[in-house]
Amino acid sequence: MGQKVGSKNITVYGYARVSTQGQDLKDQVEQLIKNGVEPDNIFQEKFTGTTSKRPQFEALQSKLAGGDELIVAKLDRLGRKTSDVISFLDKCSNENITVNVLNMGRLDNSPGGRLMRNVI
Repeated sequence: MGQKVGSKNITVYGYARVSTQGQDLKDQVEQLIKNGVEPDNIFQEKFTGTTSKRPQFEALQSKLAGGDELIVAKLDRLGRKTSDVISFLDKCSNENITVNVLNMGRLDNSPGGRLMRNVI
């Protein structure tokens, strides 16, 4: 279950994606669990990032709420087009959702988080 901050339960979610059916999600899922994501809160799919129709990613987005955290192994798991990734990150920032990219750092409303977003 998530942490409680004030009257809001904070939930940590994970998202793992590979581009083809032949690829394995195991490494990404292990990284997410190692970094505090409960297995039931990991959304996984084998779906190319070039399509905007990713059912598990859409389901994840419907769950995210202000104060929550999303952890991904690498930024490119969120999509292939930079504009789509930035749009998603901006939406998360506006809704006070932290995105923790394990190979980059935390993208949130802090000065450092905003700087990281701008570097992207």
